[in-house]
Amino acid sequence: MRALIVDDEMHALKLMSELLKEQGIDVAAAFQRPEEAASWLLKEKADVLFLDIEMPGINGITLANSLLEQNINIPVVFVTAYSEYAVEAFKLNALDYILKPVETERLKMTLKRIAAAKKDTPSSKHAYIKCFSRLQLVNSEGIAVHWRTAKAEELFAYLVDRGENGASRDKIMDELWNDFDSERALIHLNTTLYNIRKALAGIGISNALIYEKGMYRLLMDNMRCDAYEFKTAADLLSNGITHDNVQQYEEYLSMYTGAYLEENYYAWAYKKQMELQSAYIEMVIAVCRFLSANLMQRKCISLLRRALSFEPFSLELNRMLVDLYTRMSDMVSVKQHINKLQARLKSEFGQDPFIEDFIVKIRDCNL
Repeated sequence: MRALIVDDEMHALKLMSELLKEQGIDVAAAFQRPEEAASWLLKEKADVLFLDIEMPGINGITLANSLLEQNINIPVVFVTAYSEYAVEAFKLNALDYILKPVETERLKMTLKRIAAAKKDTPSSKHAYIKCFSRLQLVNSEGIAVHWRTAKAEELFAYLVDRGENGASRDKIMDELWNDFDSERALIHLNTTLYNIRKALAGIGISNALIYEKGMYRLLMDNMRCDAYEFKTAADLLSNGITHDNVQQYEEYLSMYTGAYLEENYYAWAYKKQMELQSAYIEMVIAVCRFLSANLMQRKCISLLRRALSFEPFSLELNRMLVDLYTRMSDMVSVKQHINKLQARLKSEFGQDPFIEDFIVKIRDCNL
């Protein structure tokens, strides 16, 4: 495997070169100036580009875009100390994104992904996994997978949920076939694994389900997942909402079309369902605070109303909406919203005393 490295800092360039050589990778060239790398790629070839982002003049994002425009098709791995670029990097379909200082184990993981990507045949398809609301898997042509059995669908969802960690044979059988003895459970597991591989092959995805070191897992090189991408964005939320990234975060919010796998009713998914629900509410609040501070109240109201259609009893979202109406002196909307919420709470929970306390907390908000 031939690698090209671009980083404006000489010590970082040397360190990455040494790390790659330790893993048996041929470093074909290394440049401090992005334009020199672009010129080199017009004449030479490499299997992967390890690219820094924050550089004077042409930064890494700009270079990656330029290469795409010139039809220079090379897998890109961004290597940078600045985590705020991760969302944009993944939107460029980067093969991977590594934070400095680069660790050997993390680099090994990236090299495995590169090797797996190289094995893809020209007929390989890229698929999209939708986990919000209900599981759905479609290929790049919009063809949805047909699951032979409900258990095949559930096992696929379970392996998506487990991510890179995967799951052992015993763990899978305990989660999905705990009402069978071990011999029968193993038969069902093997049959279901076969059905998943056949279903994936039917939409052009091959060799995605592997068994390695006692663990079953999915290789995601040919597949994207809305929950994965949403979680990546949520993890970067602490960097703040800015004019540069607010539109991207609005796009991530639009991915949330319902709770994680809620229409599949998988008990094992409940923990992540709660985690992503909390992350969604936190992201809505962060985006709305930015929009409100920049006098985009109507857009903020639209996002809050959409969020409340999924999480109608969220104290934080209700308080924020009522506070926004109040600051806009729209007391009619305040009254209408509280009355509708009160009626819905009584419909759901009867005359529970907590309802009045809940309404008081919303009415007396001061965000």
